[in-house]
Amino acid sequence: CAGIRQHFFYDGGDAVSAPREDVDKTVAAIGDAIAEIDADVVLLQELDRRSRRTHKVDQLAALRKRLAPTGLTCAASAA
Repeated sequence: CAGIRQHFFYDGGDAVSAPREDVDKTVAAIGDAIAEIDADVVLLQELDRRSRRTHKVDQLAALRKRLAPTGLTCAASAA
């Protein structure tokens, strides 16, 4: 959840991290979108948890906090 303005080095760009403000705004926007669509299941790929590229923000925890008032829950699985 680094935002669409980032072009990371592994995708051919120069960026190695995203501005903290972009990370926070993107996580908030994703939480709002999930709450709005009223889906039974939503799958997200590559949420960062304590990664330097996104300022060590635990994005799963941030989404849980964002979605708590709606009664929606989040879970993670590493395979």
